[in-house]
Amino acid sequence: MPKIPPIGFRDPKQKGSYDFCEGVYLAMSHFMPSESVKALEGHYKVNIKAVESLKRMSPKHYDKLIADFKQRKAEILLEPKGP
Repeated sequence: MPKIPPIGFRDPKQKGSYDFCEGVYLAMSHFMPSESVKALEGHYKVNIKAVESLKRMSPKHYDKLIADFKQRKAEILLEPKGP
């Protein structure tokens, strides 16, 4: 089983406060696949409820997440294909 890397879920500005939206954003962006566009789309579809919640609760984090998806897609499309 893969080891899950540490992700900071606490807002450093508020002592001990849990920032749910930041946690969702970090988890979604950290585990974003880079193998193929199809895998990336699958990641989005599997987590659509979390994405919709983020859109409703924190448009700032939602916009960052969508920008990350677009950037990852561009990176995948620019990667040279094997022989």
